[in-house]
Amino acid sequence: MLGGWLALLGAGLALLPGCRGAERQRAASPPRDRFIPFSPFPARAPAWSPDGKLIAYVRPEGDRGDIMLLDLEKSRVWALVSDPASDDCPAWSPSEDAIAFHSDRAGSVDIYVAPVKGGPAKRLTRSPGFDGFPTWSPDGKRIAYQSDALGQMDIWVMDANGHHKAPLTTSKAPDTTPAWSPDGKLIAFGSERAGSSDIWVMDPSGGNPRRLTTSEENEWRPAWSPDGARIAYVRSHGEETAIWVMNAAGSAQRRLTAPGARYYDPSWSPDGKRIAVERWGPEGPVIGWLGLGPAAPSNRG
Repeated sequence: MLGGWLALLGAGLALLPGCRGAERQRAASPPRDRFIPFSPFPARAPAWSPDGKLIAYVRPEGDRGDIMLLDLEKSRVWALVSDPASDDCPAWSPSEDAIAFHSDRAGSVDIYVAPVKGGPAKRLTRSPGFDGFPTWSPDGKRIAYQSDALGQMDIWVMDANGHHKAPLTTSKAPDTTPAWSPDGKLIAFGSERAGSSDIWVMDPSGGNPRRLTTSEENEWRPAWSPDGARIAYVRSHGEETAIWVMNAAGSAQRRLTAPGARYYDPSWSPDGKRIAVERWGPEGPVIGWLGLGPAAPSNRG
């Protein structure tokens, strides 16, 4: 459901395609577009494997989607998960032996985990509404996700086998799209608790929430760099969306993509030199990567 997932992100976010987020800056001199496509086929929601050899992504077909794997060295593509329903938002386990994703194959949207070597996907959640956007803890023992199980979008956590589910946030405003930091000490997420959607971080227990962005635009779908020093995210204004990056403490925010297309779902390469993204243009959705210039100095405490 290309636009449908975003309706569940939060009341304040516009309906947009992708597994995603969106935004725009009024820059005096917009950046040169560094996007390099590597998929000639329709493709969305890329996720780089921890060893950098594979890209998991969604192959859209109408209102449905399959989880696919792309071997970057051999240019080989195969289906990891194929189902008549819509599967979306793949996330690699740290050990690279499993991929979590969300799917509406049981009617509601729930989180599943599929083994990379093949085999049936296991259903982890059974909410009557929406459970999605899974992110693994660095030790692979837990999965954080967004859920409306309490009547609004909150960040939840569960064991990797689906046991011991618990909310981490219970804000009156939507909290969405969590991303676990590489050192396991923080979870970044999008939240509308200050008005528009901003990027926040919190402890894995849900405590000590801190706001990193203060733009009047909508920002969400954070993605940590492998060293934990930077966060890429999506910012939107109206129908325009762009990929931005900042230091992990919220400083040195800069736009990576030029106007003229819509970008979603940043996923860092393991060496931190590129970011895989989904791009929507006249040809529809394709995936590719953005090359990065020198990193801004980090002022993390």
